[in-house]
Amino acid sequence: MGKKTDLHVELHDGFSGEAVSVWLDGEEVWQTPGARTRLQIDLADAVAIEVEPGEHRLEVRVPELNTTAGLELNIDGPWWVAVNLSTGGRLAIRESNAAFRHA
Repeated sequence: MGKKTDLHVELHDGFSGEAVSVWLDGEEVWQTPGARTRLQIDLADAVAIEVEPGEHRLEVRVPELNTTAGLELNIDGPWWVAVNLSTGGRLAIRESNAAFRHA
């Protein structure tokens, strides 16, 4: 096992009070009861999860909209994931090895 690093999960655009949960490798690692995007900064909520470097499966779930999105990650250092919720109730996820900019 290597030195642990942080996986930053950020809920960005489109959230208006929905409960959101984040799952890593089949286990729930974080939840928020009512994510609401602050339009001034395009951010609803965020969490840093300590992980081992390597391959991981990330899932974001919004149960009340019956929607889930997943992503296979290969983490070798600090990693960022941005999650957006469309008006149609679909989740979109993007990843980066650098922090996302906020207004």
